[in-house]
Amino acid sequence: MIDFAVIGTGVISRQFIDAAVANGQWRLVAAVGSTSEKASAFLASLGDAGVEADPLGSVDELSRHGKACVIYVASPNSMHFAHACTVLRSAKHVLVEKPAFSNLTEWHRANDLADASGVLLLEAARHIYEPNYRVLRDIVKQRDTITGASFVFRQYSSRFPAYRAGTRPRIFTAEYSGGALVDLGVYQLYAALDWFGMPEQANYIARVLADTGADSEGTGLLLYRDFTVQLTVSKAQASHQLNEIYGPDGTVLSFNNVAAVEHAEVWQRGDTTGTPVPLAALPSNPLADEVADFTRRLLAFPHEVEGSRSYSELRELAEQVATVSGWMRADAGVVFPADTR
Repeated sequence: MIDFAVIGTGVISRQFIDAAVANGQWRLVAAVGSTSEKASAFLASLGDAGVEADPLGSVDELSRHGKACVIYVASPNSMHFAHACTVLRSAKHVLVEKPAFSNLTEWHRANDLADASGVLLLEAARHIYEPNYRVLRDIVKQRDTITGASFVFRQYSSRFPAYRAGTRPRIFTAEYSGGALVDLGVYQLYAALDWFGMPEQANYIARVLADTGADSEGTGLLLYRDFTVQLTVSKAQASHQLNEIYGPDGTVLSFNNVAAVEHAEVWQRGDTTGTPVPLAALPSNPLADEVADFTRRLLAFPHEVEGSRSYSELRELAEQVATVSGWMRADAGVVFPADTR
């Protein structure tokens, strides 16, 4: 049994707990809120899953918690680094919701600390564990030639009306390391770097909110030697536009998104309809596949899991995403306070 705790009492923590409990090999033993009272209310909302868990009001308390061996960090983005490091020092495995850290410097320091403590540190980029994502990855990897790609992720944020009404939700503030690129663009960067490798250059033109310094939307370009990948993200708009990867002679692989892939088609030049790619049905909880992989990895630690990606491969991909995300933010002039600390 994996005894775990969560830092944060938001929707994503609830999703992770539901997926972990449904997996059958996890037991929630603590939750950290901004106060112990908020943690208590959160645990009460979980029903049976939260009955035996301890409500905590600080991460320092959690670092001393004797029961929890794995910590899921889902606090605001800017707090990930401090929270992760606090529990890493107490030799607990850490899973950090994406984006794991505000910048590459934090990424390196946290990973050095994990190595020194002899524990796992993983970014919870859930889509790379999904079976349908792997199907598309295999198709792309089998292609000899790529001539370009276009990824689109416009998802109207439930918090954007509050921003327009004059409040400042954390996801729309640079102070909390928020914005469209680090929230939605991370999915696209993971796919692009996983499928195509590191680009030679990355640019980003963003609509930066003047009062908060975060980007609400933007368009990025990843420049490779022989092709270009365009990334479009927005938290201020919705879109049903397809994603596409272009091959030679007019061939196209089209799909709904890089995350939660529901349908995909391969088009040959001259086709009036595409050939559907066989895909699996999506799980009811979008974190189920991620939790299943983490389960095998944690139970096998310190050994690798046969049939799964190696820990070093996952770390390298996460480092590449942090690197390119930093290039793009710098190009657009999006600066987080964490960048200057």
